[in-house]
Amino acid sequence: MDIKAIKEQFPTFHQEVNGHPLVYLHSSAIPQKQIQRSWEI
Repeated sequence: MDIKAIKEQFPTFHQEVNGHPLVYLHSSAIPQKQIQRSWEI
């Protein structure tokens, strides 16, 4: 897997924020299964 080639497909990753390259951080703490919610009014 060529990470550099993948990043080239996304122009957003070429931006800078406060003089630093933009990075994407993914949190794996997001639940992988859908949470069932009931809405009561």
